[in-house]
Amino acid sequence: MPKYNSKKLSVEEFKKKHFARHFFILIIVTICVQSNFFLLSYLTNLFTQVYTTAVCAAISMATGFLFSGWLLERVGLRVSFFIGSAVASSGGLCLLFFGLHNQDSLIFPVLFLFSFMGISFNYNLCFACVVKLFEVKRAARVLGVASFFARAFTAAVPLVSTLEQPVPMMLFCVTTICSGVLTGFFIEPPREAHKIKKKQVKPAKMSVTKV
Repeated sequence: MPKYNSKKLSVEEFKKKHFARHFFILIIVTICVQSNFFLLSYLTNLFTQVYTTAVCAAISMATGFLFSGWLLERVGLRVSFFIGSAVASSGGLCLLFFGLHNQDSLIFPVLFLFSFMGISFNYNLCFACVVKLFEVKRAARVLGVASFFARAFTAAVPLVSTLEQPVPMMLFCVTTICSGVLTGFFIEPPREAHKIKKKQVKPAKMSVTKV
């Protein structure tokens, strides 16, 4: 049987161009995004309109997961992360300055929907962007390291969600904006052209052999 060749991360990998930059930025971004994703999931049950916000969370999560990959292929990595961070931070800031003081209003579930949709968008991008930034043989290991640190930090999310508002939403907004800024330092490879020019193929000449 062929031996399994484990592709470990070595010091030589970090000497490659942009590898160390992408590696550490991805870890920080994954920690922020996954922590905020689970933070909003816990806060869903603590708001006044519990059932309405739960439905909005489900809709926004499905929407973010559905369109994140499509937009990644259309506009690229940095623009996709920027859109997700902009939507999440805009919704979070509106919740921070208006929604928390008016949790019974009809606009509150809409603001929560936008903030959750943006963070769900980036949550899926953290997994999808790995193959864009690293070689395929290293992508799985890099993703595993980033997810390990993210899970370690998300262990404190339930405690953070129980803090008195507006502390949880302030942390959400600050970390979302910081992670969005960090994604601007990604150096993505040139994307392939969406439209492939059709090559004109000349019809092959048929030759008839006499018997």
